[in-house]
Amino acid sequence: MILHVASTAPFAVRALADIALGLHLAGGTAGLASGTVAMAAKKGGRLHRLSGEVFFFAMLAMSGVGAVVAPMIGDLVSAFAGAITFYLVITGWRAGRVAQVKAGAFEIAGVVLLALAVATLLVLGWMAMTSPLRTLGGEPWFVFFLVAGIATLMAALDLKVILRPPLVGPARLARHIWRMGLGLWIALMSALAQPKVGGVLFHGPTLNLQWIPVAALVIAIGYWLVRVRRGPLYPRRKTRPAARPVRSAPNPAQEVLS
Repeated sequence: MILHVASTAPFAVRALADIALGLHLAGGTAGLASGTVAMAAKKGGRLHRLSGEVFFFAMLAMSGVGAVVAPMIGDLVSAFAGAITFYLVITGWRAGRVAQVKAGAFEIAGVVLLALAVATLLVLGWMAMTSPLRTLGGEPWFVFFLVAGIATLMAALDLKVILRPPLVGPARLARHIWRMGLGLWIALMSALAQPKVGGVLFHGPTLNLQWIPVAALVIAIGYWLVRVRRGPLYPRRKTRPAARPVRSAPNPAQEVLS
């Protein structure tokens, strides 16, 4: 998100713009760092929980500011992406903290809002696709359909939660992993889309090196999804019960002598 405010704007407006941009950048940076640690750390351990909490609040700051500010500067895609990421991280965080994920008012409201977002994004994507430059607000037409696809997937899985029994065990953990992982992926892609980040740090002369961290993250998410479904990679060996000492039969001769 690029936020420019004219130098002639009132001081309060410029201060709010600086605060919003600072929160957005700080949240994105902290989210990338803490999310990477949480993805690599031992699941359920202290480091994983601590980095996960930092990731949660950092992503709320980044996506919340983006969802509110982006429409003011005509960036419609970032507005929807920010709102969807905000909901994505909240639902993923909740799935990791409760014993079961079951239908409630929050899930029903989420499906309704996601359905409205999908319908709006499809209309905007069609408008961009039929425009002379095949863009809308500077964004190519396919980006609207990509964000709509992510929102559709989330709505379908939330509807599944509403219509079916609660998610428990591996299914609940899988929901936590892929939603938090997808939030981290969105933060990474947003960072790499910035010319001063992806253009300077990751573009090599013949190879776009920015795809290396993207591929690594996708592989890590896939690994943990498989791991949580199959259980521990190295199951604990069953320990044999300690052998009890064998008591010898009493000797009649000793009893007589005693």
